[in-house]
Amino acid sequence: MRIRNVKPEYIAFFFERRKVVRFTEREDIKRYGPIVLPESLDPPYDELGKPYARLDTRPYPFLFNLRVDHFAARVIRPDGSWTELPVAKRGAYGYLGNPVNFQATMAETHYPQGIMPGDVVEYRWKYMLPWDSKCSAHPRLARQHQWMDNWSRLTNWRIFFHGALPIREQRIEVLYAPREARAGICRSGARASGTRRERSSCRVGAARFARCDG
Repeated sequence: MRIRNVKPEYIAFFFERRKVVRFTEREDIKRYGPIVLPESLDPPYDELGKPYARLDTRPYPFLFNLRVDHFAARVIRPDGSWTELPVAKRGAYGYLGNPVNFQATMAETHYPQGIMPGDVVEYRWKYMLPWDSKCSAHPRLARQHQWMDNWSRLTNWRIFFHGALPIREQRIEVLYAPREARAGICRSGARASGTRRERSSCRVGAARFARCDG
């Protein structure tokens, strides 16, 4: 995760992930093969306000102006060779609209094609979310109680490092400029394996998590 820029109208959050999953059953492929972006970093919160008709669906966050920069999936074989998988994509608009600028939350679901039981699949993706895309356009008049943008979720938020799938090993890295985090970045019980300063940025590598049950 990378936090860029300082002024509210220019702050951007970049999320990048590499994930390797071994599929054993067709039901697992059907359930866990597709990837929804933006991913749910706080599933308990994202469950709030879900309509009754969607109670059985996976939670996804209420965020605006998603930009997916990269998504790819490939099957990795024991001999080191690999095959790139074609990916179908479907966009969806959420049910939380914005009464001020008539925007709605958005998500993209990516469906890798051709996954078979026993395959080891490597996913790679990167996407961007602006902190407040309308700040400079409406500096005063629209900043009322009904004004909604990503700032309402990305100002104070949680990240859950575990999910439905058991995790053998996971590493999290946060890159930000110290002045961009004057209020501090809290890691609840997760020790950083290292902190490294690079000119005007600070790179925080969270501890490696091993054997996290799903």
